[in-house]
Amino acid sequence: MTTQYQFTSLSRLDAVLRIESDRMRGVLDLQSQWQNERGAIEQEVARDEAAPGGDFFTDATAIAYKARSTNTRASARRRPSTR
Repeated sequence: MTTQYQFTSLSRLDAVLRIESDRMRGVLDLQSQWQNERGAIEQEVARDEAAPGGDFFTDATAIAYKARSTNTRASARRRPSTR
């Protein structure tokens, strides 16, 4: 899975929103189009899960996020008060 974050300066926000609105004009908003796209997504997920090591990455991600949330809560409890 790839996640991309983009940061935009406030002075360019209007231009970015205009570009994004142009891009969204062609959005798949008909139910039949969405069902077709959903089928393609489900096939990709099934292919990835069937690949050698597919379970490993799913399990590793779950363990990593569980450990992160546990560590975050633990460190929050240990933080000294700023009062």
